[in-house]
Amino acid sequence: MLSAPRTIILVALTGCGVAPITADTLDNGWKEQIGWPEAAAEGTEPVIITDPGAISGEYSSTLYGGECVVTWSMQGERSDCSGCDFAFYVEMQPIEDDCGAGYTTRGTFMLSRGYVYFDYRRLTPYDLSGNTLTWDSRADDTGDDEPYGYYEYYYDYYGNDYYGLATFLAR
Repeated sequence: MLSAPRTIILVALTGCGVAPITADTLDNGWKEQIGWPEAAAEGTEPVIITDPGAISGEYSSTLYGGECVVTWSMQGERSDCSGCDFAFYVEMQPIEDDCGAGYTTRGTFMLSRGYVYFDYRRLTPYDLSGNTLTWDSRADDTGDDEPYGYYEYYYDYYGNDYYGLATFLAR
């Protein structure tokens, strides 16, 4: 049990609300698999990157109503964009391809108004926690542009889903 002075100091140091995700709070296996920006020098505190210079992660797409998946490794540098939160010019290399449709590609990966875009095509809402960005249109229930009625089967069969996880990096 903490004494009263230590409790006050602990509350003053940690603040109120939910603590941000840092490298110290993540599972080591996850950090090794996904990666995490490391502190600049031994013994320094990891920081939440609020103005990232780069991005690294994986970007996946299911094709033909989920019959196959293409996954790319994605890495890129910060670029300019008009009216968006962040934009990165990325290179994507296929690392898994059940469809035979994966190829190396480059383009602009953007975050704007709560959505992920690739080359100005809106894909799905995103979540940002610390330096970790996730998106998943398989869970998108916003009722965006999906056709209904007669065309619903066509859309469900030929529609693509997009999901992934990326880490903001300081450069």
